[in-house]
Amino acid sequence: MFAHFLLLAAIASTDAPTASTSASDQEAPVGKLVGSKIVDSHGAHDRSVRIPKPWKQIDPTALVVINRLVWEVQMLVQGIVEKDGTISSIEPVHCKVTSGDKLLPVAENADTCTSAFEVSKAAYSQWRYYPATRDGVPVRVYVTQQFYVKCNR
Repeated sequence: MFAHFLLLAAIASTDAPTASTSASDQEAPVGKLVGSKIVDSHGAHDRSVRIPKPWKQIDPTALVVINRLVWEVQMLVQGIVEKDGTISSIEPVHCKVTSGDKLLPVAENADTCTSAFEVSKAAYSQWRYYPATRDGVPVRVYVTQQFYVKCNR
C-alpha cells in the first residue's frame, strides 16, 4: 500500500531580493538556523550572521480523494539556504504519522513518510529566502522546516 497525495500550492511572496550570487559557490554553510539565531558548528550563537527570511513559500496541503481514513504526517526537513536565497540539499529529518490522535509506527509507514517527504521537498524547493548575511555579505546556512501533509490509504 502507498499513500495518495494531492498537492495544492499556496504562494505567499513579497518582492524578490535584488542581490544575486551564484548558487554554484559551494563553500560550507556558516551555521544552522536554530529558533531565531544562527549557531556555529560548536553550538555557539554567531551574532555576526543575520538570519535568512523567506519571501516566497509553498505550502503543501493534501485532500482526501478515495476514502475517509485520513493520516496526518508531520514532516521535518532540512536544507541549505544558498547565497542567492534558493534552497538546496533538502533531506528528511523526522517523520511522524498519526490517525486522529493515535500515533502510528513509522517503521510500518515507510511509504507514507517517503511520499510525504517527496511532497514536502517539492514544495520547499520552491521557497525563496532573503539570504543570511555576515557583515552584509550573503552566506550559506542550514534551515529546518516543518510541513504537515494529509493522506489517505
